[in-house]
Amino acid sequence: MSSATRIINGVRGLREEADFEPEEADAIGVAAAEVAEAAADRMADRMLIRLGAWTLASCWASSASRRQSSSP
Repeated sequence: MSSATRIINGVRGLREEADFEPEEADAIGVAAAEVAEAAADRMADRMLIRLGAWTLASCWASSASRRQSSSP
């Protein structure tokens, strides 16, 4: 079950306690799921950026090391 589905189901479960209409609870659940998905996308983007930066730094360091070892 995806995080979005768990959020929507959680909001549906709360609708009786909060006296929401089913449509209102579903709309709140969908909005919460969209926020959660957007946050996950941002986190994934940041992780990819960090991975790319680490890869570039690693390649640069490796290249610099090879240049040093090949120079007299």
